[in-house]
Amino acid sequence: MEVDPNQRESLLSVAKKVRVETGAVIVPYLTERGMALRKQRTDVFRELNAQGFMPKWVKGADIRYVKDGESLLYKF
Repeated sequence: MEVDPNQRESLLSVAKKVRVETGAVIVPYLTERGMALRKQRTDVFRELNAQGFMPKWVKGADIRYVKDGESLLYKF
């Protein structure tokens, strides 16, 4: 399912309610561009994880990780 960027906030609000009520997770990177970016960046995410940097996906396809106790946004 593709979501227009203007619809993202409304979708995420409803998605939270759905998750609480049913356990179903609706992911926030539903635009075609977001899905493509996340796919391209998955190897970076896995490498950071393997190195113990505890990466997290943020805003769909960005990666935040912890280094020396500081949370950093990965620069692509």
